[in-house]
Amino acid sequence: MAERAGIERRIRDQQKKLQDPERREYLSPLDWEDMLTQHAKKLETLAEEIQRNHSTDANAAALSSAYLEEAKAVTKLAREVRSEGYKQQLPKVSNIAYLWKQGFVDINLVSSRVLTKAGDYLTEYAVREKNKPDVLWYAHFHYPAVDTPTAQHNFGHLKRPQERFQTRKQLIEDAHENNRAVVNLDKAVIKPPLDQALFLKLEPNR
Repeated sequence: MAERAGIERRIRDQQKKLQDPERREYLSPLDWEDMLTQHAKKLETLAEEIQRNHSTDANAAALSSAYLEEAKAVTKLAREVRSEGYKQQLPKVSNIAYLWKQGFVDINLVSSRVLTKAGDYLTEYAVREKNKPDVLWYAHFHYPAVDTPTAQHNFGHLKRPQERFQTRKQLIEDAHENNRAVVNLDKAVIKPPLDQALFLKLEPNR
């Protein structure tokens, strides 16, 4: 299992960069999952070869089972390291889709069609750690009227908890001297079909 240890060591080295705001957003947790998943597939292949070519060996069944159990554990770890990376990075709806699909987060409706100072109506959702009260991000959808159909929002975007009460205009103004920050704001925009798949389905029909 030296190969697994080496892969985990390389991933841990990459994970340390998550603590550096200057490097965090350049990391790819997907790559970490891929590294481990490829190793898991090798283990599954070994198990299949043992079953196919050494079925009469007294130790074959136990060895094959051990490889399959190891592959299962590695696959689980692969999903966990990817999810932990995503949770420490700035929000992107594609990342949230992964976290939700894999069961790492809950998504709940917080408030519906609240009149804002700008004169539009806001519906808010919270993305939380699975079975925990901690909010990772908020999703805001803006509507021109209180009875506008749910899918016909003017704009949807993700926010960190510390940005919850800042307007889009304020966020852009804060980021205008940093091109990277502006790009990150663009990545936080929520578009179809994930708007419906993750959030809009939770608001009562209008």
